[in-house]
Amino acid sequence: MINNHSHEVALLTKTELEWLMRNRPLSKSFEYKNKSMIKKKVDRFLKYELPLLIQNKILDKHMIQENLHNLLLILGKEKVAGSNPAQGCVF
Repeated sequence: MINNHSHEVALLTKTELEWLMRNRPLSKSFEYKNKSMIKKKVDRFLKYELPLLIQNKILDKHMIQENLHNLLLILGKEKVAGSNPAQGCVF
């Protein structure tokens, strides 16, 4: 794995996935660490990897925007001013 944090893989580990699916209980301290690691991975993916995938035409910008809109509808966030996680994303 590359030490430069902007180039680390953003995929979840087996433990992270099992914990998210409630198939693996964790101690409070490890649960905190797990949440922190997942948040960092999502942040890295959104800031560095997703723009590269769109720039190199591996992912379609419009498909990403449509799926993000659908996700926000599911979360009920589209009507809350200033809480849109996509506001900082530049596609």
